[in-house]
Amino acid sequence: MKMKTLLMTAVLAISGLALTAPAVAQSSATLHLSTTLNGAAISDGSGSADFIIAKSTPAPSAVAKSKVVTKFSVVVESVTAANNNILDVFVGPATSTNEPFGKFVGRIHLEGGAGALLQVDAKTPAIRQGSTVTVVDHAGATAEGRVVLQGTF
Repeated sequence: MKMKTLLMTAVLAISGLALTAPAVAQSSATLHLSTTLNGAAISDGSGSADFIIAKSTPAPSAVAKSKVVTKFSVVVESVTAANNNILDVFVGPATSTNEPFGKFVGRIHLEGGAGALLQVDAKTPAIRQGSTVTVVDHAGATAEGRVVLQGTF
């Protein structure tokens, strides 16, 4: 339980830092997509994925320019797998048989059945309404791979 609390606190802190605008700016989210990740029949885990595009608008007296910040995060909990197990994260839909779950975007290392992936700005994948997020056991990341969690924005 302590690991989950620590992990969630770290993800929230990093998210807050990523979206914090300079002191002379005001920030407002212009797009926020969120989905719940549900476990497949072989997994009793759960999770969530968020995609945020925020634009900072400088105060009228500021010289600074507007800045767009993007953030993509995936959090998994209660996944039945050993510590240090690796999960692959894909964003879809699938575009070919070489990418059966969509585009590979990162890895989650599990600790106590929980883990997170956070990507900011240039590292964020292209996401829109209808995009899927699929979390797959790294050892089985093939067309027959073991889907652990999945959701659609």
